[in-house]
Amino acid sequence: MKPFRTTILPPHVCRFAIFMFVAGMALPSSLPSQKAKELIREACYNEVQQREKRTLWSYVAERHSNNHVFREQVIETVDAPVRHLLAVDGHPPTAAQMKEENDRHQALRNNASRRHAIQKQQGDDDKTMEELLRITPEAFVFRGSGQGGTVRKNSVSSKSWVQAQDL
Repeated sequence: MKPFRTTILPPHVCRFAIFMFVAGMALPSSLPSQKAKELIREACYNEVQQREKRTLWSYVAERHSNNHVFREQVIETVDAPVRHLLAVDGHPPTAAQMKEENDRHQALRNNASRRHAIQKQQGDDDKTMEELLRITPEAFVFRGSGQGGTVRKNSVSSKSWVQAQDL
């Protein structure tokens, strides 16, 4: 199996995107803009407070690379997230793939500079996420689009563009 490199969204970015989608769908259509904005502001504040507690997560992630689907168990540790291969294209990993996985874990365990690079990237991702959480209430306008008892989905329009580099 050839080494591969993919760019995937960090788990906290995915959680943020899901959070924003659910929050937008949960807002009643008749909710005034100010109340909707306050609800989003409080939710973002609560998420920042949780992030400061440095809770660690374990989850299963799918990664697509070179026309293959890799299913991995991800365990967040204080140092860096650890990934363990569970399946390739829906099938258990072969003996060769498991050997390669174990070799990768061993190399990471023995390579302090690689672990440090992963920690730095994780820290950069965390800072970016916290900044997104802080600007979200001001970056979007949340407004109900229903009129007099008619229920419609909320509309969320961009108030300003946020340029992000190498997220």
